[in-house]
Amino acid sequence: MPGVGTINLAQLLTEVGPVLDRVESAGQGAGECGAAPVTKASGKTHGVYIRWAAKTRAGKTITAFAHNSRMRSP
Repeated sequence: MPGVGTINLAQLLTEVGPVLDRVESAGQGAGECGAAPVTKASGKTHGVYIRWAAKTRAGKTITAFAHNSRMRSP
C-alpha cells in the first residue's frame, strides 16, 4: 500500500478495524465511516450530500490514507 506509514497504519487499524468487523461489504463500511455520499431524491429534485451520522475520525483516517497514497503512487 503506497504511502501508508506507521502512524497512518495505526490509525487505520484502530479507527477502521472495528467497523470492518461488523459490516458485510466495502460499500457498507464506507457508509459507516462517512466516506460514501448520500443521495436524496423527492419528486423531480435530487441531491448528493455528506453523511453526517458517521464516525468522523474513521472518515478522516480514510481520507488521509487516500491522500498519502495519491502522493506516493507513481
